[in-house]
Amino acid sequence: MKKNLLFVLGTAAILASCSNDETTNSREVIVPKSDVAVSLGAESNIAIEQTRAVVDKWAETPIYVWGLDKAEGADWTTTTSNLFSPASYVPGIVTNTTDNNGTVKLGNDGDLYFYPLSSDVNFSFYACSPAPTNPPSKAPNSVTVSYEVTGNKDILWGEAIAEDITVGNETYSGYNARYFRKEGRKPILKFEHKLTQLIFKGIKGDDSNTAAGDVKEVQIKNITVTTNKWVTLTVAGNKKGTLSASNNEKGEVPAYFGDETYATHGNVTLTSAGAEAGITMLLPAETGSYTANVTLDAIIDGTPQTQPAQIVPITFKDKSGNVLPFEAGKAYTVNLKVFGLRVVALDATLAPWENGGTIDQEVN
Repeated sequence: MKKNLLFVLGTAAILASCSNDETTNSREVIVPKSDVAVSLGAESNIAIEQTRAVVDKWAETPIYVWGLDKAEGADWTTTTSNLFSPASYVPGIVTNTTDNNGTVKLGNDGDLYFYPLSSDVNFSFYACSPAPTNPPSKAPNSVTVSYEVTGNKDILWGEAIAEDITVGNETYSGYNARYFRKEGRKPILKFEHKLTQLIFKGIKGDDSNTAAGDVKEVQIKNITVTTNKWVTLTVAGNKKGTLSASNNEKGEVPAYFGDETYATHGNVTLTSAGAEAGITMLLPAETGSYTANVTLDAIIDGTPQTQPAQIVPITFKDKSGNVLPFEAGKAYTVNLKVFGLRVVALDATLAPWENGGTIDQEVN
């Protein structure tokens, strides 16, 4: 029904505009070769391949897409300011192409969306991935979504803003039917990572000096990072593309091996070169510091014995020692140097009692 309605409205618009042009000659005569369907592409500078949880290429990647009036002061709560009314957004999927960009498929199989032929509204496109944890929130001048930070889900944000094209003495500056009839370019959503990635490496400390005692092997049993659990992404509006903490609720976000946590992957045996010890994705820490919780197993007579979790600060500094903020879209390698559990043998001696002196005291 939606497709038929859009087609009928488009046809009516063609007839109305032609009639108007014939009588007043105030507008160009619109003779479309065909209905102008919405078609989108996607590209990204994503090049991270450490884990399946991180989006490194378009492979049936789910997205949400908004088409919004780009005019200053536009009220995005109105129907005319939304290309995908009445829902105001449409789900989609990005599929990889041979050039590592992507083709966007909007809606379900058979769904088609058209630019209104009767509308002069200039649209821009905004998108996020994955599907928001909670329903989107829309105000007259902003669109926001919320996500739970789980450590294994990337958060992407993208936009497509039309490049102005000038034909004759008229400039076309937004995505609409007339723009494309004037050879305007297809919208390409350009995506960015909005989280910081930490790549943990477990490095075996130098335990060669055993003169003071026996050294027992230590393995990493678990790694979590304390961080904000809920975040808000501004999809469109004043602070578009901004990810921020929704509240002060903190939680433990685990490190992952692909889609596995330590609970299913098992312990990590340290190596001098650095063993893969898990990856996690977090809200960027503007303070330049995270707090990791590292649990170790000491191997005693072949049996692992869990040690109390250690609180390990992770601070990013430059070569001069200045603390720098962690940035969205960047992956940081965290080398955890872990020394074995040293068993110290002690010789026990007991000193003899010494004479402390004599005390004379009468009783009666």
